[in-house]
Amino acid sequence: MAVKEVAKVPVWVKLTPATANIVVEAEASFRGGADAIASSNTFPSLPLIDPNTLDFEMNVEGYTSSGGLGGPAILPLSLAKMAQMTKAFPEKAFSGIGGISNFDHALSYFLLGCGTAQVCTAAMLDSAIGPNVIKTLINGMTEFMEKHGYASLEDFRGIRRDRVVSHSQIKRPEQLEYHGGYDEDVEGYAKPAEPLATV
Repeated sequence: MAVKEVAKVPVWVKLTPATANIVVEAEASFRGGADAIASSNTFPSLPLIDPNTLDFEMNVEGYTSSGGLGGPAILPLSLAKMAQMTKAFPEKAFSGIGGISNFDHALSYFLLGCGTAQVCTAAMLDSAIGPNVIKTLINGMTEFMEKHGYASLEDFRGIRRDRVVSHSQIKRPEQLEYHGGYDEDVEGYAKPAEPLATV
């Protein structure tokens, strides 16, 4: 990373989530000298098509192009990408981005191992252009830390990272008394057919 040869400040690399394996990109960034990884940038997306006009909801003279989807819609997607990276590089520095508008959202990133969190869309939507969102985040973190007796972020940073596992490690319904949350009929499914009478 040529920039590290002249940089006088830490170099953070912001990664796109539009990749098959974000861990590969994170590894290359760290090998290149990155001090931290920030993720996720916006997700590639298209605007919806209006069913009445049959035009894209956002267009110029009827044409549209792929753009970046951010804000609340990408929070779970960004968390999944971050979990992949923080599990692969637990000792490295990460900054969580994507869908944060209150402390509960930022907390999810912290619990996965991020040392910082960033806000964009929520700040743009804030009538005061940011200060209200920052106050909400600070107040939420203060209340959370007091409630749980934490003295610093390091007391809880990454403590849920190990709870993200592959599907094969999750107990299956046959191993539990599990009925999809319902005791009787399974909602959304047809009742089992009665056995056919033998002739």
